[in-house]
Amino acid sequence: MAGSSEYRGSLATVYALLRARTDTQRPPKGRSRGIMRLILLMIAFSGVFAPAGAKEPALPVESIARKALPALVTVLIKDEKGQLIKSGSGFFVAARRVVTNLHVISGGKVVSVATLDRKEFTVASARIDEPHDLAVLECPDATAVTTLRLGDPGAVAIGESVVAAGSPLGMQGTISTGIVSAKRIVKGVAVIQTTAPISRGSSGGPLINSRGEVIGINSFAAVDGQNLNFAQLSSHVTALMKGGGKAVDFRRGESIATTSDKPDPNQDVVLWLLARPAFSGLELKKKLIGNAELVFLDARRKRVYFALSQADAGDGNVQARVTAVAATFVADPERVIMGTDEGLQARFPDYTFQRSPAKWAFFATDIDNVRLRTQGGLTSKYRGADYTISTGELRSFAQNASLRGGPLRADSSQYVREAGTRALTNWGAIVARPAEPSLTRFVKELVKEITEPDKKIQRLADFVAGEIQTNPSQTDRVAKRPAETLLSQQGSSPDKAVLLASLLEQIPVDYLLVYSGQDVWVAVPQGSFKNDNGLEFAYSGRQWALIDVSRPGFVIGQTKPPGAVTLDRLLFAQLPQQDGRIYHRTTGMPLQAH
Repeated sequence: MAGSSEYRGSLATVYALLRARTDTQRPPKGRSRGIMRLILLMIAFSGVFAPAGAKEPALPVESIARKALPALVTVLIKDEKGQLIKSGSGFFVAARRVVTNLHVISGGKVVSVATLDRKEFTVASARIDEPHDLAVLECPDATAVTTLRLGDPGAVAIGESVVAAGSPLGMQGTISTGIVSAKRIVKGVAVIQTTAPISRGSSGGPLINSRGEVIGINSFAAVDGQNLNFAQLSSHVTALMKGGGKAVDFRRGESIATTSDKPDPNQDVVLWLLARPAFSGLELKKKLIGNAELVFLDARRKRVYFALSQADAGDGNVQARVTAVAATFVADPERVIMGTDEGLQARFPDYTFQRSPAKWAFFATDIDNVRLRTQGGLTSKYRGADYTISTGELRSFAQNASLRGGPLRADSSQYVREAGTRALTNWGAIVARPAEPSLTRFVKELVKEITEPDKKIQRLADFVAGEIQTNPSQTDRVAKRPAETLLSQQGSSPDKAVLLASLLEQIPVDYLLVYSGQDVWVAVPQGSFKNDNGLEFAYSGRQWALIDVSRPGFVIGQTKPPGAVTLDRLLFAQLPQQDGRIYHRTTGMPLQAH
């Protein structure tokens, strides 16, 4: 439904209010000039005696309603067949732009807005702010509209009178009054608490101060409370107006997933990842829990423990600082408890933690109180593409369902003199299966402009060698799955080899894993690669070229190996795409599971 069309509905009482005018009585003709002189004198002297920075005078509710109602809209959310799913409230903040809540427009394929003068405008796109549950809708044909001015929510005083406007239960143009009862942090977000009634369908409507300015966007109410209503701060709208947030284009069939206050059902897997910093990485941790560090996950008691560094805790009110940090990722900050300060220890009823400058202020909360912001998945940014994995896909990795699988150790005791170890890690068991969704998307972006198979292989090798940091402190005892290496952006040389093999699985191309003690290398069919570096060898009737993923800029078949790398040290070989067993390269005998 492009452009504007007649919006059918019974709005006679609202239209009557909009048409209403206040009649004024004219003074007798003889007195008009005297009154005019008096008015001019009052205007002149008002500039002398008015205090600097004085607020505009408060408007009566009738004036606020008369000003606000033409700017209100009902936001209509429909399915792909055009059937109405739900509705909410909104208001024009500028020509073509409507402000509403993000949860109002979630779950629909088609969005439009209907004004009180029976016009309906199609929404072409939106910019959304997930943390603050806000959206600015773009309506290309809504040019001649009445708009509301944004005010400063920071200047709001407790007890100040406010007006809430919206379309509760679809009843357009509803006005209610109340006061600002508090300023609070709810679910990690600063909001305005008001007694102005907010009912179902009011979400997205404006909360207006006594000067007719929008200071908040009505968002939610406490189900078990009376007159406990909350509005998001209008100051966040400005960032969206300037191009902030995330873009959603409804014309391309994009939509917004239904929002929920419930925790992510896969949140336990994400918490497990955060409890292992080498697996999650700093970027992901910062996004999910800020400057806090998850120090212990007690799955049995269903409690999670965090710490702030001495620098982050500060020298002042540590409790207030902890509450501010925790409020960004918990539902109820009042359920956060502090560890008792006992000098170099922090004590809880069940555990005691050693304090250090890196872990200074300890706090804990129940797992069901945690609300990690995992909407849209977990993302790790790289130069050529962003790796994004949903929490459901992450669970599949955590449960090893996305891996080729098999015994994790192989018995090499009969070759201990050559191998230097009695058991090998079976790295092929940790390689991802082909068509794993998150890796398939990532590989598609990395090689999207490349057609030749060998150039695709080189591109993936360049990525792993150049953009995944080699961490020599990690050993085979902390082997990482491919998703964990990508999210943390670091890994040991074997971790990087497993990642490259997993990416090759998604093209797909053949590859070989070759072992030297606890180290592992990836080899690919010689194909069109040169053989200028002496790292070509024969195995299973084919010629293979070795790849050194620990060396950024390594060119397959050309880059010379370091002195320590020789083919005779590569004792064992494995084809994960076939039987997955590890064989001695010379004797051809398989190693037994350890």
